Formats: sequence, C-alpha cells, structure tokens
Amino acid sequence: MLGKRSVARLLLIVAAVAALTMAFASAALAAPTVPIMTFNDLRTALGSGPLDGYMATVVQGSDIATIPLKVLAVPKTGDAYDEGSLITFDATGSVIAQYGGIVAGMSGSPVYVKTASGDKLVGAVSYGDYFTLGGRGLATPIEAMSKIETDHATDVVPMSAPVITSSGVINKIIIAPDPQDYSAEAAAGAFVAKPLGSVFIGGMKPTSTMYKALAQDLTAHGVSLVNIEAPLSSGGSGPLFSTEMTAGASVAALAARGDMIVGGAGTVTYVNGNNVLAFGHPAYWSGATSLYMANAWIESVWPSSYEAYKVWDAGAVNGVITQDRRSGVLGKLGAVANETTITATATDRESHATTSSTVYIPRQLFSNGMADGSMAAAAVYMAGYNLYDQSLLAGSAYTTTTVDVADGKGSSYEVVIPNHIDSPDTVYDASMDSEMAIDDLQSVLQWGNEDLRILSVRLEGTYSAKHERATIVGVEAPNGVKIGANRVNVQAIVYGQEATQTIATTLTVPAGTALGGTISATSLDTGSSDDQTDSEAPVARTTIAGEVKDLNNSLPQSTVAVTFQPSLSGQDSSSFTKPPSTTPITANTVTQWPITGYAETDVTQINILDASGSISFGDWPYIVGEIDGPSDPTTVTVYATQAGSSVETLIDTTQPTLSDGSLEFEFFDLPPIYTNTTYRVHVDATPGNSGADTYVTVGVKAPVSLRTSAGHIKPGRTVGLTASVYPNTAAGGTVVFERLSGKKWLKLASKTLAVSGSYAKASYSWKPGKGTQKVRARYLGGTYNAANTSGTKAVLVK
Repeated sequence: MLGKRSVARLLLIVAAVAALTMAFASAALAAPTVPIMTFNDLRTALGSGPLDGYMATVVQGSDIATIPLKVLAVPKTGDAYDEGSLITFDATGSVIAQYGGIVAGMSGSPVYVKTASGDKLVGAVSYGDYFTLGGRGLATPIEAMSKIETDHATDVVPMSAPVITSSGVINKIIIAPDPQDYSAEAAAGAFVAKPLGSVFIGGMKPTSTMYKALAQDLTAHGVSLVNIEAPLSSGGSGPLFSTEMTAGASVAALAARGDMIVGGAGTVTYVNGNNVLAFGHPAYWSGATSLYMANAWIESVWPSSYEAYKVWDAGAVNGVITQDRRSGVLGKLGAVANETTITATATDRESHATTSSTVYIPRQLFSNGMADGSMAAAAVYMAGYNLYDQSLLAGSAYTTTTVDVADGKGSSYEVVIPNHIDSPDTVYDASMDSEMAIDDLQSVLQWGNEDLRILSVRLEGTYSAKHERATIVGVEAPNGVKIGANRVNVQAIVYGQEATQTIATTLTVPAGTALGGTISATSLDTGSSDDQTDSEAPVARTTIAGEVKDLNNSLPQSTVAVTFQPSLSGQDSSSFTKPPSTTPITANTVTQWPITGYAETDVTQINILDASGSISFGDWPYIVGEIDGPSDPTTVTVYATQAGSSVETLIDTTQPTLSDGSLEFEFFDLPPIYTNTTYRVHVDATPGNSGADTYVTVGVKAPVSLRTSAGHIKPGRTVGLTASVYPNTAAGGTVVFERLSGKKWLKLASKTLAVSGSYAKASYSWKPGKGTQKVRARYLGGTYNAANTSGTKAVLVK
C-alpha cells in the first residue's frame, strides 16, 4: 500500500470485460443473509431486456438512501460465472442528476434488482465511467465479494467478444486509477472506469509541502487519491460518531487515524455475522492486511466536473479490515489492531506557544513494509503544522526524534536522534529524521529474519522563525599536514553576522600516511557522493540492533565534516619501499549552527632541504627548502621564537623561484643568534592551495671553558677543576668532567651548574695519577643553548 516494496498497481486494461480462466467453484461459500441473484441467473434474466433495480448508499449524514438504476448487461462468455466479470448498469434519479453521475465513495453500495419474488442482491457498485456525466457504472458480482470470506481473487484474462448493451457496444473496459490518460480509448468505445472509493489525506491542507510529498508517495505506489477541493468534514462528532454496520452504510478503511487521516471511504455491501464486505474493489490491493474499519459520516457530496466525491469524516473504529482484495475488502467487527503510536510536540521559542499531535497507524503496516518512513514523517509533521498558520516556516529548529522498536524475540531498543536544522520549510524538514529512522529500520525486512515491530515514534521540536545557519566558504590547514594532530580551519559565513567565523577542527593523521592531497570541508547534506555498493563485496545482513546503533550515531545538521584525502600524485611510487597510505581521514565537528556548503583546498608541503643544525654562539643560521603544491607565485616568510619566549618575531620574507617544477627558496645569513631558536617557515595560501607551515630548530652551542687550580702537582695531591658555561641560563644543567684514557674520554664526575654572575659554574676536586693527564668539561645542553665541550687542559703529576 504505502511502502517502498512493489505493490500491484490497480490498472487492468482488458479487451472487453475481464474474466477468470477457471469457472467459479460450486463448493459452498459464505454468502449474504439476504436473497441474492446469481451471476448466471442475472445473465439469463437480462435476456428479456434491462432489469429495474436500485443501489443503497449514504449521501448525507448516516441515512441510507436508495438510487434507482437499470442493470444493462453482463459478459456473454458461457454458462459459468467468471469472477473477473462485471455488471454494467445505469443509475438515475435526483441524486445522479444533481451530481452528474456516480460519485467516489459509493463503491460497495449494494445493487438490487426487482423480481416477482422480491428484491435480490446481485453485486456492489465498484467503478464509474470517467468520461460520462450520466450514471453509467460497473458492479462487482456478489459471488466475487462472497468468495473473499473463504478464498482470494485470482488473475484475470481478456475475453474474446465485446459486450452489447442497450446503450451501444462496449468494446473494451479499462479500469485505472489514472483514467484521464485514456481519452482516446474512450472516444473509440472503451468504458474507462475508475474505482469509486474516496481516498483522502485528512488533517492537513493540500497546499502544504507534506501533503504534496505524501500524496506523491502514495500515488507512486498505486494509491489513487481524490483530487480534493474541500476539506474533510468535521460533522458527526468525528471519531465519536458510531452507527451500525449494515448494507448501504458508509465505511472507512484507514491506514492512519487521529490528527492525521489516511484512508478511503466506501459503502458496506453486506454483513455476515462479524464479517463486513465492502467497496467492491480494492482499497489499496494489499491482500492480507490490517487497516482500521471505521464508521464514516457523510457531510455531503462535493460536485466536480473532474470527479464528484463524498465529503466524509472518520467515525468510531469498530473493527479491522483483514483482507484487501480485487473484488472488495473484508472487515472483522470487534477486532482490534496493534498500533504504532506517533506523537509530536512543537514549541515556538519566542512565544512559547505549544501544540501536540497524536496519530495511530496499524503496526502491521510498518512490520511488512506497506507503510514506510514517509507515513511516519507525515504523522510527526502534524504538531508543527498546527502550530503555525502559514504554508511553511522558514527558520530553525532543535529537534529530538525517538523511535521505540522491538524484534519480537524479547529485545527492545530505543533510537534517539537529536538535530539542529535551518530550512526554508523547517517543520517539514524536522520530520525527515523520522522518515530516515523508519526506512533504515525497515532495511532488515529484505532478509526476512527479524520480526520488526515499530512501537512508537516521537518528535519533540522547538521552532523559530530566526535563521541560525552558516555556509562554508573556505578551508585551510594553516600549518600544512603532518603525522599526528593537525589544525584545520573552516571559514563560514553565519546568517546575520558580518564577520566570517572560523570553525577549528583537529585532524589526526596516522603514521604511514601520504602527506600530499586534498582537504575538504562539507556539511552533511552537500558535497558528498552517493553511496555505492561494490558488487563483488560480500553483502552484510542488516539487523535491528545494527540499524539502531547506526541511527543513534547519526550526526546533526550542525556538523562539519573535514576530510583529508591523501594522494601520491606527482611522486615516484617506485622509490617507496612501502607506499604510504592514501586512506581518507575524516574528523567531524558539531558547531552551534546548522551548516551548508562545501570547500576544498590542496595540501601545500614545505620540504626543508638543508638548514643549520647546531651553530656557534653568535653565528648566522641558514634555511633552504622547496614547496610542493602551488605553482603560482607566493610568499615565504620566516618567523623566529627564542627558547624560553613565546614572542614570535618576523625575520625575513622572500619570493620562491620555480625550478624543475618546484618552488625553491633560501634564507642565508639570517641574523646571528645566541640562544636556541625555532624558525617557522610559512607559505601563504594561493588559489586552490592551502597555506602551510614547517618548523626548523637551530641549536646555539653554549661557550664552555675549563680552569684547573694547578698545572703541575705532586703525586697524591688533588687539583681543582672548574667549568664555566655562558650565559647563566645554563644553571641547573649538567656538566660532565672527563679525562682522556688512550683514545677514550672517561667520566670523572657529573655536576650541576649554578649561577655565578653572568656564568653558570660547577667545580670538582680530582686526585690524578702520575704522568700527564688531559681533562675537559662537557656541557650536556639545555633549554636555552645546545651542548658544547671545553678545550682540553693538561695536568702534570710528578
């Protein structure tokens, strides 16, 4: 009926009147309790000419009226009744004259013929002629409807001969939900018929976005909606209205009830105990089903040159329609359907006004896929729709969608989807999470191994006419891309704010990843490719638990997705022992604004070809490198930060030169430095390329000297060794006193440096052995200066 699975479309194009390949069985069937005339007896009686009769139906309120008619013809295909056969009649009288013909909603109206032995039931009104203003119609024989109680309809095949009536020759009958497409056939003698059920979407205006979306979904799956020119009636006290189900009474088959109604109204043909037969044609042709069977209050008949129809409102639910077959529907009085309860609450953030809605849908319709996410979305739409008296609300909303679901095996789950949206039709878009959740959960139905039970759907939303959206206009990796954590800045224009906002994201690149490529920033609904399935990959079965997990991990529309797509473009892959990974890396950041837009930039790489390592105190450092990525002129700038300082100083700027496809730069004779210094080499962004940074640290060797207390001592005496390191920022660092033994320096002692004026000093008393002993002091380096070693001192022991 309503789902994405294929549902047979009510379109039978039959050469002459349709007929079964097998004759109607003579076995005893359920039957009306009133006198009937069989199809074959009717055919025989028509041999003497048309038969007078009448139909019973409601055209106002709940009173059953009779409309005179003449039965004209039945197919002449043999002696046996054929279930596909239809009875042709002409209705007359004041009702038909007033409305121009049979109206939608009369389907199922019992048709009686008058005989010498009393009135007899022959069938049910089912189809009207779309191109005729008179009362020409078709009726389904009573045998076909009775058979629904014990059996199901079968396929139809064309007849071999046309039907001759008193009004002329009917050479073809076309039964279709879109009869307007068959004007040429009608002109050539075809009876173009349309089912006479008046199927409505009630509760929302036909001009609303959701009404149009739901109507399109229903129409795409074979449901023929009445072209509404008037709203559903509110007469008869709505769902409180109740009356006895009897032949000729109005009845509704509902797929949804409550604040939204989806259903069709027709007429009861007959009642047999708890069985109610109606319509004379399918409601939705859904076979074994679960639809609400309700009373219908008829406000009036709405005249229309396109299609007249009964204006009705659903009354009390008094049973369940369990069969929806080609010849009619079968309802069970007193039966109760398991329901999915769909509720919504909508609050205006400025006025604090609140509305709520409740819609009920038979649970089986979700369990077998006949109702899908579009029905759930339409149901939760009702609260926001009723809150605002306008066709759509442009603005923003905070929403939480909750779905309670069970698998029929004792396990139950809760799906919770928070969202923050901004939309030109906010109330409509706020309902889309419900559609997504139901459609995703129903994906398990393709495997047939889970009993899906949608227990409830809830939407809580706060709405505002104020926009809160932001649009992505740029993305950059200001420091380039390296292994580990990388800062990525996304630039966005926020509605109503003049300044461009920066959304900071951290993108972590694992070791072994190629560092060239592209960085992109996108919202969740733009800039991404469609999902694709690898036909050679194994297909994983979806489960309710798995779908619930995925849905609970859904990201709101205020999410920015930053993706780094590594690339080896321009690199010689043969040079790699193990090629770097090109697996995409994504980081998601939830912002304070619903996000739209997309931006990308190529990654710029700065390669340092040569640079000073550790230089002498007060020496001049240098840096030489190349730039991969941009080919257009750009600027390279060097900034310096001295050890122990957070102040960054601009040192120099240059324009790189293009050489062998790469931009090369060099900085020679940079200003002398006296402490360890970190240089940041920055490349400005160019069109299509991100800016980039790389860092070079140059160590400055601290001046180290060694003083001995004596150069010549006697054996057994000690000598004092004093190491001096400049400047005194080396204090707290370590100096190692060493002596030369052969060709190796051996440790004498390690001492901690202490401030002594402008220097940092440490001393050690040493008792050397006989002979000439060579010693030195080695500073191990620290925050401010790099390691260095003093000159050698000799001590003669004699």
